[in-house]
Amino acid sequence: MFPLLLHFHPMTIYHYQVNKQADTVMTDCLFPKDQDEAQLKRDFDYYEAITVHDSSLSRAIFGILAHRLHHADDAYDYFMQTVMMDLSNSQGNTGDGIHAANMGSTWLSLIYGFAGLGLEKESFNLSPELPAAWNSLRFRFWFHGRQIEITITQPAVSIKLLSGQPLQFYFKHKPFKLTKDHLVNQYLK
Repeated sequence: MFPLLLHFHPMTIYHYQVNKQADTVMTDCLFPKDQDEAQLKRDFDYYEAITVHDSSLSRAIFGILAHRLHHADDAYDYFMQTVMMDLSNSQGNTGDGIHAANMGSTWLSLIYGFAGLGLEKESFNLSPELPAAWNSLRFRFWFHGRQIEITITQPAVSIKLLSGQPLQFYFKHKPFKLTKDHLVNQYLK
């Protein structure tokens, strides 16, 4: 894998159906409710076949969509490629500096991918699915003036309001009330 534009003239590349990164897949990740699952799958399948991932952000976005489509192996493979990009010098340009945006996309893969965090205007939804090899994932985030801690293990998820006002949120699209006095625990299966 290497950046095509550094090795081929653009007029050569234009004779083939290839994508540097799939902006459609990015749009699917940013606006997940705009497409049904069947369209998301068609987009994923089509663009996965022609995308060369010359962008350091591309693999993370494919991994997030793979998670949403319940393609656990693909999601994990894309995550590992994202994590290892600079460590393995997979694009042959780490000597020029690290891919800082790729580090951010690693976080996106964890939170919007495996944790399954989906943001709404006044709420959020969690649909987590950890890779089989992982024991847990814990993170904190701020949401409308509230600090929330999420702990995901293989059997369960706990959601804790650390600061701020009570909030209704969704776990696998079922509503729950989150208050400082009450830790929400849900089993994954």
